[in-house]
Amino acid sequence: MPLSTLHWKLVGTQTIGVPSISAWLDAVYTLGTATTYADGTTRTPGSGLAWTWTRQQIGGITEACFGAMPYANPESIRMVVAGSTTARTYTLLSPDTASSATATLLCAMNRGATSVTGNWYDANGAFGSGASGFWRAARPSGTIAFDRVTMYENEEEVTILLSRASDGTTGACGMWSLDPKDTAASAQESSGRRWVLWGTGASSAPSGTFLVDYFGTTLSGYLTHGTSANYGHCGVFNVGASTVTAVQRTVGPLGGSAFPIGWQTIGAKLPIVQDVVFGQANSQAHGVWRAAAYTRKAVGGTSWMDGATLKGYFLGSSTTTAADGILLLTNA
Repeated sequence: MPLSTLHWKLVGTQTIGVPSISAWLDAVYTLGTATTYADGTTRTPGSGLAWTWTRQQIGGITEACFGAMPYANPESIRMVVAGSTTARTYTLLSPDTASSATATLLCAMNRGATSVTGNWYDANGAFGSGASGFWRAARPSGTIAFDRVTMYENEEEVTILLSRASDGTTGACGMWSLDPKDTAASAQESSGRRWVLWGTGASSAPSGTFLVDYFGTTLSGYLTHGTSANYGHCGVFNVGASTVTAVQRTVGPLGGSAFPIGWQTIGAKLPIVQDVVFGQANSQAHGVWRAAAYTRKAVGGTSWMDGATLKGYFLGSSTTTAADGILLLTNA
């Protein structure tokens, strides 16, 4: 049975006066509990496209946010973003490492449990079971003072974008889904989907080109997987389990280091490329992105308009300079 159509939408952007991990997390919570979208339309958490977000404060400081999609998925998948300047010992997802006190945004997935029963840094996660462990999602506030937090969401997926206004540099993480394109029980969750966690990493700026060495040691980019600690990572929950398999996009540019800026169809429309996501260990294909595609170079944070119709949002390495881009589709 075909999976349902997804509709990405911009929730909004929060400007951060004094960048810090707690300020970033407060911005996630503010966006996640918003009652209007950036376009002024009504947003009701828990219905339509709108995720429901809660936060965990320790000593009055926000250290984690937990996101639940409006789609009632039988796997009870949750998104977790967290971090603290206080020394915390938490479970890392391979190959990452962490300092005892980190101002780095962390990202994780959780399955099965729906209620927070402990602290985000507990060995089994805040939900007590089903935790993937954390990857470092973006560079620390002491390295890059990201002063904007932007959120995009659809019925089953979420993207959190950090950016700095002065130079457009970015970092991001998200929880997305795949269409397995395979009906074997071992290839899909009971919902018919696969769930993916990704982050751009804490070691360097995301790459502005999609011409990369697959599973390179020091990849930092969107939907790539670097095999060294604290670089960009992307992984899929193994079916029925809380373990994660590293995956990577397969798409590459057309004849050079970047997609052409003027790439378009005969009718002057924006071309998009569907991408197969495959595993590091054995090159097994795990599916295709359900509501994302690749397209010509574009400035991150901008929109694709087809006449008066909004067709998607560009996600990329810079919010000021055109680079290879991912398109979040509003109807896919």
